[in-house]
Amino acid sequence: MTRLVDIAAIEARRKEIAAELERLEREMDELDMALRVFGRFWVRDDPQPTADPAPASADAAARLGPARPDGIPSNYDMAVQAIGDATKVGRKGLTAAELVEEIGRRWWPGVQGPQVLPIMYQFAKKGRLNKGDDGYFRLPTMAETNEAPANAEAPINPSPTEDQTSAE
Repeated sequence: MTRLVDIAAIEARRKEIAAELERLEREMDELDMALRVFGRFWVRDDPQPTADPAPASADAAARLGPARPDGIPSNYDMAVQAIGDATKVGRKGLTAAELVEEIGRRWWPGVQGPQVLPIMYQFAKKGRLNKGDDGYFRLPTMAETNEAPANAEAPINPSPTEDQTSAE
């Protein structure tokens, strides 16, 4: 019986798309940096510039906070530090709103969700962060454990499952 769907081809194409997305994200970061640098050194010879470095619409400017400050950690590093610090004080993770608030408090004053949340969800999709059904972002190591309390007793010799016995 032949398969009508080639799963390996679909998975390969997903990997290609993910790699392209990563490349485009890096390029977007480079272009953002170029705009910041050019904006800083823009010499105004004429009173009316031909290109406006401001957002295309007032609506977009209203939704976004200030530009990313120079010298702050990467989005991933900010998320890992914020979530890690929250778990150290006994929290189970951070919600999306709490993550944006913490990034704004520590590194990027005035940041808005649309400026950082899409990449946080991409990190979760790619396994770099975990977004639980309860709405909390967690570090992957926490998500991979069963999150059992440290004093919980684990079975000494658990009985093998059917899959384990048939594999032998």
